[in-house]
Amino acid sequence: MKYLFINESGDLEIKGSKYIVISAILVENTNELNRVIKNMERNKFKKELKNINDAF
Repeated sequence: MKYLFINESGDLEIKGSKYIVISAILVENTNELNRVIKNMERNKFKKELKNINDAF
């Protein structure tokens, strides 16, 4: 089974963002993706990500 995760960033309102960014990642093994995310949280973005809930 494959999993597709899609995320968007931006505001499409009339006075919103000038740009909108859409990203996607396709994985077969969510365990590997979870490992990468947890590693980022622990080592690189701990302060920035402390209030964000994981989707996994």
